[in-house]
Amino acid sequence: MQYAEKEDKYIGKITRGLVMARAVEAARKSIKLGDWLTVKEYPTNPFYTKRTVSGRVCYVNEHYFTIHTGKYRESFRFVDLVTGKIKML
Repeated sequence: MQYAEKEDKYIGKITRGLVMARAVEAARKSIKLGDWLTVKEYPTNPFYTKRTVSGRVCYVNEHYFTIHTGKYRESFRFVDLVTGKIKML
């Protein structure tokens, strides 16, 4: 493998990492405490069903946010929001 090919692969990895970091930052800025959210979860296991969770955001961290539905609290990661494992409705 030539040096230029290795360099191109490395630059591609760095670029994908920066794009993901910017997308996570944008998702983090879009969710505020007290917002009412409806989140639809798409599980990776085909035997699990899709589910929808609605409630108020009661906690926001650097990596995840928590929704209080009234009966229980459910946490979701910002990375899952960016990759499409969950969607905000």
